[in-house]
Amino acid sequence: MKAGAKNADRLAAVPSSALSALKRGAIVGGAISIFQNAHRISRRQIEPGRAAVNVVKNTVGSGLATVAGAAVMTGLGMGSLLVSWGL
Repeated sequence: MKAGAKNADRLAAVPSSALSALKRGAIVGGAISIFQNAHRISRRQIEPGRAAVNVVKNTVGSGLATVAGAAVMTGLGMGSLLVSWGL
């Protein structure tokens, strides 16, 4: 089996709610990080290259943290809150 097919199978096994939470968390975290790092660049506190690394790290971290939080809430029986929030 090719690597692409393996990845597609793995992705198909992930619930759509987890992917939705990942996307939403990444979007919000990434947007916040962009503004924070742009502000730091304008004040010459960091270089643009470092800011780009920060944005990527924060985007991925926010997405994963959102999925983890959603999993915990579901495990605690609070999954209905996620549905009401659109996750």
